[in-house]
Amino acid sequence: MPRYISQLNDLNNLDFTLIPHLDSLVPDWKTLVEFVKATESPVNYSLLAQAIDQGAIQELLSLKKALNRDITLLKSQIIDEEQKVSQYTVVSLSTKLMLGSRECAKD
Repeated sequence: MPRYISQLNDLNNLDFTLIPHLDSLVPDWKTLVEFVKATESPVNYSLLAQAIDQGAIQELLSLKKALNRDITLLKSQIIDEEQKVSQYTVVSLSTKLMLGSRECAKD
């Protein structure tokens, strides 16, 4: 799970980097982002920096949409992992309690 959280932090940092550029280049980007296709490739710093340097509005919007997608997917994976850990903890604790009560019954 730490890996997922680290990836989520990286994506959030990319998002925080991108938003001011979108705000300055395209004031209505929040509406326009709905009409572009997300990039297929994973978003990284070099891809983002290249799009920012070029002032490629379409690419920036596509990157934003991809970041939204990837952040949502990663949050879902983190929730799934948390649920698995929670279920394991409950099962493990229940097993220990049952084993402990059997030991007490023997005494």
